[in-house]
Amino acid sequence: MPAHRPISVMLLSRSESLASVDKRTLREAGAATRWSLTSGVEAARLLDGLASGSRPETPDVIVCHQELEDMDGEQFCAMLRLHPRLVSQPVLLLLANDDEAQQMAALGCGASALLSRPYSVEALRRQLDALTAYAPHERRLEKAAADADASAFNEALASYAMLLKPARQPEDYFNAALRCLEAGQWTTAIAAFQRALRAEHIKGEAELGIAAAYKGKGDMARYRAWLARAADTFARARRWHKARAAYIRLLQENPRAPNPILAAAQRLLRQGDPEGAAQALAAVHDIADTAAIADKMAQTCLASAAEDSDGDDNALRIRAESDELIARLENHLQGELGDEALSLSLEIRKQLAVLAQQREERLRQAAEERRREAAAFQLWRERQAARNEETPEDEAAPPAPVPAPPPPPPVAPPPDVAPISPPHLDAFPSSFDADEDEEDAGEERRVSSNPLLNDVLSVIRCTWQLSRRRRK
Repeated sequence: MPAHRPISVMLLSRSESLASVDKRTLREAGAATRWSLTSGVEAARLLDGLASGSRPETPDVIVCHQELEDMDGEQFCAMLRLHPRLVSQPVLLLLANDDEAQQMAALGCGASALLSRPYSVEALRRQLDALTAYAPHERRLEKAAADADASAFNEALASYAMLLKPARQPEDYFNAALRCLEAGQWTTAIAAFQRALRAEHIKGEAELGIAAAYKGKGDMARYRAWLARAADTFARARRWHKARAAYIRLLQENPRAPNPILAAAQRLLRQGDPEGAAQALAAVHDIADTAAIADKMAQTCLASAAEDSDGDDNALRIRAESDELIARLENHLQGELGDEALSLSLEIRKQLAVLAQQREERLRQAAEERRREAAAFQLWRERQAARNEETPEDEAAPPAPVPAPPPPPPVAPPPDVAPISPPHLDAFPSSFDADEDEEDAGEERRVSSNPLLNDVLSVIRCTWQLSRRRRK
């Protein structure tokens, strides 16, 4: 790079106020800001013209902020590298901070170098010098690529141009997405359709567009998912023809897909709108199983009548309210389908009768179970009361007499000793009685409250005293 000429810089930033600080720093670092832009699309168009030779001078370095007015810095770098004559253009990407995650994310975008804020004048100067050191070699590479194909760059530039910030209305994004869809630019079309989802009146169409873009990319799982979302959106908006068309396309991909139109009919019937429910059924009756429709409608009628009962499980009244709701639905079905409504109404009434009978049987069994539980509990309470009444009488009754134990067998005396007749208790010496009574006084006091036990213990104590006396 010639020393007498300052480094020419194209500065890209989100706003002119943010660019003023970088301009001053670039000037201090020995660089001259020749171009200052906020739009990545405008900068790409200008660089395309400069690289094509319409202007004599191209920037030595592009200094790009991480966020621009219409795209981020990484997107600008990636788009720039699609141009064969700009593939070696030095680009210094300024990051908002030195976060490692941001640096890793920016490595693959095509930037020549990264510089994190805050940065010094010296650090900026070193980066600029390094980026311009091989400028002559890069110019030769650009001349060699003069005849290269730039269609990829032009396609990306056209896609970003359609998504410029001035087109802020969802309709504008939707129209741009349609053009991308026609051109086969699937990713750009998805991004544009996503921005169009904010408008309720075109939300279903935008979801269909996203589904078509994913199908173009070969992602059939997401294609089916967005197709189902579109069908549900149309059904909630009561756009029955659109919902029917989307559901038919969904059935071709997934025959077991849930029916959003039938779900909408159930929701409308629960909300007390049989007319809307009849319109939904008219849109789906010929592409759905009649038995499934009858079952869903009968369940909804029965559940609605039960919810309005406020806890009253009167089977006759609930069935009457269900029949009334079915009759209102039949009147509107007659207006929508004519004679075809008769067979569908008969199926719904037949299924309603079956479900009502099953419900009544469940209620009867539940009532019988509650009755048995109540009877068992009452019997248990009566037995408890009778047991509590009998307990005091048992305690007051005199104890049954306990037979005295038989006396111990007489012990034969030795031949030279005269037999001793068993003495009476009163014949025991007072000292003996005192000793024994002293030992058992405490125990006797402890058991004196139970006469029967006292008698038994007295007999045992007398027997023990007699045997002890004999040993002495």
